[in-house]
Amino acid sequence: GLGRRRLRLIVIEATDILNASVIGGDTYDCVVIGGGPAGLTAAIHLRRMGRGVRLVDAGASRAQRIARAFNVAGYPEGVVGGHLLERMRQHLRAADGHVTYDSVEEVRRCPDHKFLVRLKHGTMLARSVILCTGAADPAIDLSGIDAVASAGLLRIHSRLGVEELAGKRVGVLDSPSGVSCSASLRDMCPKSRIIALDSTDSESNRHPPPACLDRLPGVARRVAMTRHKAVSVTCDDGRAYEFDLLLSAADELPRTSLAKGLAVRLGANGAIAIGPTGLTSADNVYAAGEVAGVPCQIDIAIGQAAVAAAAVHDTL
Repeated sequence: GLGRRRLRLIVIEATDILNASVIGGDTYDCVVIGGGPAGLTAAIHLRRMGRGVRLVDAGASRAQRIARAFNVAGYPEGVVGGHLLERMRQHLRAADGHVTYDSVEEVRRCPDHKFLVRLKHGTMLARSVILCTGAADPAIDLSGIDAVASAGLLRIHSRLGVEELAGKRVGVLDSPSGVSCSASLRDMCPKSRIIALDSTDSESNRHPPPACLDRLPGVARRVAMTRHKAVSVTCDDGRAYEFDLLLSAADELPRTSLAKGLAVRLGANGAIAIGPTGLTSADNVYAAGEVAGVPCQIDIAIGQAAVAAAAVHDTL
Protein backbone atom coordinates (compact mmCIF):
# COMPACT_ATOMS: atom_id res chain seq x y z
CA GLY A 1 0.00 0.00 0.00
CA LEU A 2 0.85 3.67 0.26
CA GLY A 3 2.63 3.20 3.60
CA ARG A 4 4.88 0.52 2.14
CA ARG A 5 5.83 2.71 -0.82
CA ARG A 6 6.70 5.60 1.51
CA LEU A 7 8.85 3.28 3.64
CA ARG A 8 10.64 2.06 0.51
CA LEU A 9 11.42 5.66 -0.54
CA ILE A 10 12.77 6.43 2.93
CA VAL A 11 15.03 3.34 2.82
CA ILE A 12 16.30 4.27 -0.67
CA GLU A 13 17.00 7.85 0.40
CA ALA A 14 18.78 6.68 3.57
CA THR A 15 20.95 4.36 1.48
CA ASP A 16 21.78 7.19 -0.93
CA ILE A 17 22.77 9.49 1.93
CA LEU A 18 24.97 6.78 3.46
CA ASN A 19 26.72 6.28 0.14
CA ALA A 20 27.13 10.03 -0.23
CA SER A 21 28.82 10.33 3.15
CA VAL A 22 31.20 7.50 2.22
CA ILE A 23 32.09 8.94 -1.21
CA GLY A 24 32.08 12.65 -0.55
CA GLY A 25 32.75 12.99 3.16
CA ASP A 26 30.79 15.79 4.80
CA THR A 27 28.10 17.73 2.99
CA TYR A 28 29.60 20.13 0.47
CA ASP A 29 28.72 23.80 0.58
CA CYS A 30 28.19 23.55 -3.17
CA VAL A 31 28.37 21.03 -5.98
CA VAL A 32 29.10 22.59 -9.36
CA ILE A 33 27.89 20.49 -12.28
CA GLY A 34 29.73 20.99 -15.55
CA GLY A 35 33.46 21.30 -16.23
CA GLY A 36 33.49 24.04 -18.86
CA PRO A 37 34.70 27.63 -18.35
CA ALA A 38 31.62 28.56 -16.31
CA GLY A 39 31.78 25.55 -13.99
CA LEU A 40 35.52 25.84 -13.43
CA THR A 41 35.21 29.55 -12.69
CA ALA A 42 32.48 28.95 -10.11
CA ALA A 43 34.50 26.20 -8.40
CA ILE A 44 37.69 28.30 -8.34
CA HIS A 45 35.92 31.28 -6.78
CA LEU A 46 34.19 29.17 -4.13
CA ARG A 47 37.45 27.44 -3.16
CA ARG A 48 39.29 30.74 -2.92
CA MET A 49 36.52 31.96 -0.61
CA GLY A 50 37.13 28.94 1.60
CA ARG A 51 34.01 27.00 0.69
CA GLY A 52 33.76 23.24 0.43
CA VAL A 53 33.02 22.62 -3.24
CA ARG A 54 33.20 19.72 -5.64
CA LEU A 55 33.12 20.07 -9.40
CA VAL A 56 31.56 17.23 -11.39
CA ASP A 57 32.75 17.00 -14.99
CA ALA A 58 31.28 14.61 -17.55
CA GLY A 59 33.75 15.79 -20.19
CA ALA A 60 31.01 17.28 -22.39
CA SER A 61 32.19 20.89 -22.54
CA ARG A 62 32.07 22.21 -26.08
CA ALA A 63 34.92 24.60 -25.19
CA GLN A 64 37.21 21.58 -25.54
CA ARG A 65 36.64 21.73 -29.30
CA ILE A 66 37.21 25.45 -29.83
CA ALA A 67 40.10 25.85 -32.24
CA ARG A 68 41.01 29.28 -30.87
CA ALA A 69 39.01 31.69 -28.72
CA PHE A 70 39.72 35.41 -29.03
CA ASN A 71 37.38 36.71 -26.36
CA VAL A 72 39.32 35.64 -23.24
CA ALA A 73 41.16 38.45 -21.45
CA GLY A 74 44.91 37.89 -21.20
CA TYR A 75 45.16 35.98 -24.48
CA PRO A 76 45.54 38.62 -27.21
CA GLU A 77 46.62 35.96 -29.73
CA GLY A 78 43.69 33.74 -28.80
CA VAL A 79 43.72 30.51 -26.82
CA VAL A 80 42.91 26.92 -27.78
CA GLY A 81 39.81 25.74 -25.91
CA GLY A 82 41.40 22.60 -24.50
CA HIS A 83 44.44 24.54 -23.29
CA LEU A 84 42.24 27.09 -21.52
CA LEU A 85 40.31 24.35 -19.71
CA GLU A 86 43.52 22.68 -18.55
CA ARG A 87 44.88 25.98 -17.24
CA MET A 88 41.63 26.51 -15.35
CA ARG A 89 41.82 22.99 -13.89
CA GLN A 90 45.36 23.76 -12.75
CA HIS A 91 44.06 26.92 -11.10
CA LEU A 92 41.40 24.90 -9.29
CA ARG A 93 43.97 22.35 -8.09
CA ALA A 94 46.20 25.17 -6.84
CA ALA A 95 43.23 26.37 -4.74
CA ASP A 96 42.98 22.83 -3.32
CA GLY A 97 39.87 22.13 -5.34
CA HIS A 98 38.94 18.77 -6.78
CA VAL A 99 37.14 17.45 -9.83
CA THR A 100 35.06 14.28 -9.96
CA TYR A 101 35.02 12.97 -13.51
CA ASP A 102 31.58 11.44 -13.78
CA SER A 103 28.10 12.17 -15.10
CA VAL A 104 25.23 13.38 -12.92
CA GLU A 105 22.08 11.35 -13.39
CA GLU A 106 19.79 13.15 -10.94
CA VAL A 107 19.67 15.99 -8.44
CA ARG A 108 16.89 16.05 -5.90
CA ARG A 109 16.09 18.00 -2.77
CA CYS A 110 16.06 16.07 0.51
CA PRO A 111 13.57 16.71 3.35
CA ASP A 112 16.27 18.68 5.21
CA HIS A 113 16.60 20.94 2.11
CA LYS A 114 20.02 19.61 1.18
CA PHE A 115 20.58 18.28 -2.31
CA LEU A 116 21.32 14.68 -3.13
CA VAL A 117 23.43 14.56 -6.29
CA ARG A 118 23.30 11.10 -7.81
CA LEU A 119 26.25 10.33 -10.08
CA LYS A 120 26.69 7.35 -12.34
CA HIS A 121 29.23 5.96 -9.84
CA GLY A 122 28.14 7.40 -6.50
CA THR A 123 26.32 10.18 -4.71
CA MET A 124 27.09 13.49 -3.02
CA LEU A 125 25.31 15.83 -0.63
CA ALA A 126 25.34 19.62 -0.98
CA ARG A 127 23.74 22.71 0.49
CA SER A 128 23.59 24.40 -2.91
CA VAL A 129 24.03 23.54 -6.58
CA ILE A 130 25.32 25.53 -9.54
CA LEU A 131 24.25 24.13 -12.91
CA CYS A 132 26.84 24.81 -15.62
CA THR A 133 25.82 21.96 -17.88
CA GLY A 134 26.17 23.98 -21.09
CA ALA A 135 24.43 23.20 -24.34
CA ALA A 136 24.51 20.52 -27.00
CA ASP A 137 25.35 21.09 -30.64
CA PRO A 138 22.33 21.25 -32.95
CA ALA A 139 21.68 18.08 -34.94
CA ILE A 140 22.50 18.45 -38.64
CA ASP A 141 20.95 15.93 -41.02
CA LEU A 142 23.47 16.04 -43.86
CA SER A 143 25.53 13.21 -45.33
CA GLY A 144 29.24 13.53 -44.52
CA ILE A 145 28.81 16.17 -41.80
CA ASP A 146 30.42 14.00 -39.09
CA ALA A 147 33.68 13.76 -41.04
CA VAL A 148 33.72 17.53 -41.53
CA ALA A 149 33.10 18.06 -37.81
CA SER A 150 35.88 15.61 -36.90
CA ALA A 151 38.26 17.61 -39.09
CA GLY A 152 37.41 20.75 -37.11
CA LEU A 153 35.76 22.49 -40.05
CA LEU A 154 32.23 22.68 -38.65
CA ARG A 155 31.73 25.57 -36.26
CA ILE A 156 28.84 26.98 -34.27
CA HIS A 157 28.14 30.60 -35.20
CA SER A 158 28.33 32.08 -31.71
CA ARG A 159 31.69 30.48 -30.89
CA LEU A 160 33.70 32.31 -33.50
CA GLY A 161 35.62 35.55 -33.24
CA VAL A 162 35.88 37.98 -36.14
CA GLU A 163 39.56 37.15 -36.54
CA GLU A 164 38.83 33.52 -37.32
CA LEU A 165 36.28 34.28 -40.02
CA ALA A 166 37.85 37.19 -41.82
CA GLY A 167 38.54 36.55 -45.47
CA LYS A 168 37.42 32.92 -45.44
CA ARG A 169 34.86 31.21 -47.63
CA VAL A 170 32.22 30.29 -45.07
CA GLY A 171 29.25 28.07 -45.86
CA VAL A 172 26.42 28.99 -43.49
CA LEU A 173 24.15 26.02 -42.89
CA ASP A 174 20.78 27.67 -42.71
CA SER A 175 17.96 27.30 -40.22
CA PRO A 176 14.80 29.39 -39.73
CA SER A 177 16.06 30.74 -36.40
CA GLY A 178 19.62 31.38 -37.46
CA VAL A 179 19.48 33.29 -40.74
CA SER A 180 20.17 36.60 -39.02
CA CYS A 181 23.65 35.55 -37.97
CA SER A 182 24.75 35.42 -41.61
CA ALA A 183 24.05 39.11 -42.30
CA SER A 184 27.15 40.26 -40.43
CA LEU A 185 29.40 38.02 -42.53
CA ARG A 186 28.96 39.89 -45.79
CA ASP A 187 31.62 42.53 -45.11
CA MET A 188 34.27 40.28 -43.58
CA CYS A 189 33.62 37.22 -45.76
CA PRO A 190 32.34 38.37 -49.17
CA LYS A 191 32.76 34.89 -50.72
CA SER A 192 30.57 33.22 -48.10
CA ARG A 193 27.15 31.81 -48.94
CA ILE A 194 24.03 30.54 -47.18
CA ILE A 195 23.41 26.83 -47.73
CA ALA A 196 19.84 25.52 -47.59
CA LEU A 197 19.41 22.15 -45.87
CA ASP A 198 15.92 21.43 -47.15
CA SER A 199 13.57 22.71 -49.82
CA THR A 200 11.54 24.70 -47.30
CA ASP A 201 14.58 26.81 -46.39
CA SER A 202 15.40 27.28 -50.06
CA GLU A 203 11.92 28.40 -51.13
CA SER A 204 11.08 30.57 -48.13
CA ASN A 205 14.32 32.51 -48.42
CA ARG A 206 14.69 32.80 -52.20
CA HIS A 207 14.89 36.59 -51.91
CA PRO A 208 17.04 37.35 -48.84
CA PRO A 209 17.33 40.88 -47.42
CA PRO A 210 19.93 43.12 -49.11
CA ALA A 211 22.25 42.93 -46.10
CA CYS A 212 22.21 39.13 -46.12
CA LEU A 213 24.62 36.78 -47.85
CA ASP A 214 23.82 35.30 -51.22
CA ARG A 215 22.36 31.80 -51.20
CA LEU A 216 23.55 28.73 -53.07
CA PRO A 217 21.06 27.52 -55.67
CA GLY A 218 19.38 24.29 -54.66
CA VAL A 219 19.58 22.24 -51.48
CA ALA A 220 22.70 20.65 -49.97
CA ARG A 221 22.69 16.84 -50.20
CA ARG A 222 26.18 15.90 -48.99
CA VAL A 223 29.48 17.35 -47.85
CA ALA A 224 33.00 15.93 -48.04
CA MET A 225 36.59 16.88 -47.29
CA THR A 226 38.81 17.78 -50.26
CA ARG A 227 42.49 16.97 -50.71
CA HIS A 228 43.28 20.59 -49.84
CA LYS A 229 41.52 20.34 -46.45
CA ALA A 230 38.54 22.35 -47.62
CA VAL A 231 34.86 21.36 -47.58
CA SER A 232 32.99 20.43 -50.76
CA VAL A 233 29.21 20.90 -50.68
CA THR A 234 27.18 19.07 -53.34
CA CYS A 235 23.65 20.31 -54.01
CA ASP A 236 20.63 18.49 -55.40
CA ASP A 237 21.38 19.72 -58.93
CA GLY A 238 24.75 17.95 -58.84
CA ARG A 239 26.88 21.08 -58.65
CA ALA A 240 29.62 21.26 -56.00
CA TYR A 241 30.89 24.31 -54.13
CA GLU A 242 34.03 24.63 -52.01
CA PHE A 243 34.34 26.38 -48.64
CA ASP A 244 37.06 26.83 -46.03
CA LEU A 245 34.67 25.88 -43.24
CA LEU A 246 30.99 25.39 -42.48
CA LEU A 247 29.11 27.44 -39.93
CA SER A 248 25.96 26.14 -38.28
CA ALA A 249 23.37 28.88 -37.82
CA ALA A 250 21.05 26.66 -35.75
CA ASP A 251 20.44 27.40 -32.10
CA GLU A 252 22.26 25.38 -29.46
CA LEU A 253 20.21 23.13 -27.19
CA PRO A 254 20.63 23.95 -23.47
CA ARG A 255 21.18 20.82 -21.35
CA THR A 256 18.35 21.31 -18.86
CA SER A 257 17.40 17.76 -17.84
CA LEU A 258 18.73 18.21 -14.29
CA ALA A 259 16.92 21.53 -13.96
CA LYS A 260 13.64 19.97 -15.01
CA GLY A 261 14.08 17.34 -12.30
CA LEU A 262 14.27 20.16 -9.74
CA ALA A 263 11.18 21.89 -11.19
CA VAL A 264 13.34 24.87 -12.17
CA ARG A 265 11.56 27.32 -14.46
CA LEU A 266 12.80 27.57 -18.04
CA GLY A 267 12.69 30.67 -20.22
CA ALA A 268 11.06 31.10 -23.61
CA ASN A 269 14.26 29.99 -25.35
CA GLY A 270 14.37 26.70 -23.43
CA ALA A 271 17.26 27.79 -21.22
CA ILE A 272 17.13 28.07 -17.43
CA ALA A 273 15.60 31.36 -16.28
CA ILE A 274 17.84 33.12 -13.76
CA GLY A 275 17.93 36.35 -11.80
CA PRO A 276 20.79 38.88 -11.57
CA THR A 277 22.81 36.63 -9.22
CA GLY A 278 22.26 33.45 -11.22
CA LEU A 279 19.58 32.17 -8.83
CA THR A 280 16.89 30.06 -10.48
CA SER A 281 13.27 29.71 -9.42
CA ALA A 282 14.37 27.02 -6.93
CA ASP A 283 16.03 28.00 -3.65
CA ASN A 284 19.81 27.42 -3.58
CA VAL A 285 19.89 26.31 -7.21
CA TYR A 286 21.96 28.55 -9.46
CA ALA A 287 22.90 28.40 -13.13
CA ALA A 288 25.52 30.01 -15.36
CA GLY A 289 26.72 29.82 -18.94
CA GLU A 290 24.97 28.40 -21.97
CA VAL A 291 22.43 26.41 -19.95
CA ALA A 292 21.20 29.78 -18.67
CA GLY A 293 20.85 31.19 -22.17
CA VAL A 294 24.19 33.00 -22.30
CA PRO A 295 25.47 33.36 -25.87
CA CYS A 296 28.35 30.98 -26.45
CA GLN A 297 30.98 33.48 -25.35
CA ILE A 298 33.56 32.36 -22.80
CA ASP A 299 34.06 35.76 -21.19
CA ILE A 300 30.32 36.20 -20.55
CA ALA A 301 29.98 32.68 -19.08
CA ILE A 302 32.98 33.26 -16.81
CA GLY A 303 31.57 36.51 -15.48
CA GLN A 304 28.16 35.02 -14.86
CA ALA A 305 29.66 32.05 -13.02
CA ALA A 306 31.73 34.34 -10.78
CA VAL A 307 28.58 36.25 -9.84
CA ALA A 308 26.76 33.01 -9.01
CA ALA A 309 29.67 31.77 -6.88
CA ALA A 310 29.71 35.02 -4.90
CA ALA A 311 25.96 34.72 -4.34
CA VAL A 312 26.33 31.15 -3.07
CA HIS A 313 29.10 32.26 -0.72
CA ASP A 314 26.98 35.09 0.66
CA THR A 315 24.02 32.81 1.41
CA LEU A 316 25.95 30.10 3.27
